[in-house]
Amino acid sequence: MKRLKLVFTLGFSDFKARYAGTVLGGLWAFALPIVTVLLYLFVYTVAIGADMVQGVPYVLYLICGAAPWFFVAETWTGMTAVYHDYAYLIKKVQFPREVLPGVRLVAALLVHLFFVALVFVVTWCFGISPRMENLSLLYFIFSAVIFSYAAGGLLAVLCGVVRDIAQVLGILLQLGFWVLPIFWSGSALSGSIRMLVYANPLCYLVEGYRTAFLGGNMQLGYTMYFWLVTLFLFGLQIWLSRKILPQLPDIL
Repeated sequence: MKRLKLVFTLGFSDFKARYAGTVLGGLWAFALPIVTVLLYLFVYTVAIGADMVQGVPYVLYLICGAAPWFFVAETWTGMTAVYHDYAYLIKKVQFPREVLPGVRLVAALLVHLFFVALVFVVTWCFGISPRMENLSLLYFIFSAVIFSYAAGGLLAVLCGVVRDIAQVLGILLQLGFWVLPIFWSGSALSGSIRMLVYANPLCYLVEGYRTAFLGGNMQLGYTMYFWLVTLFLFGLQIWLSRKILPQLPDIL
């Protein structure tokens, strides 16, 4: 319980520290989601006038799918640098180093919850009223948090030893934004290619958020696959952390 309190305390401090010295402070963190949504609305409704996708306006399809991606990308990017950014704490023997990845998770989650609320406003403006199915979003946010922590914590430990991991991650995130079914519908893919793309657990989150906002169901088999992968990453993270974290003060 004390460690959880420490994670949230450091998470809020980390969030505020990013914008220290600015006039608006932490409000700048919420400016990016607003600008992103407004940009998508302008491009895909005014400039292009994109067609409907699966019975909903394309811009809604895009924004709902992009929501978990922005959260995961922000979390992983922050986590990969966390051990280097907090090296001054790691070198203190009594500090619990394993809590640091959670600090960046909390900071990213604050912005994500605001983005989710913003998406609800946009869907309402397009005539999609709140309904009981929206409650499944709580589950998918929980899933995104656990998966982000499992994979991001693993990346953080590896990057503590090999800093090049952060550069590789940046490239992979750029590729993933276009390879994952965020801008396009996975139903357009053939069987084998579709299976390859959807083997990425992030696709589960992308499609899950869409079903929570716009309606639909997720297959039980796909849900089980997602959690098996997540638990595997969690176990691998714990094992590597026990091997590497005690040596971090000397490595850093």
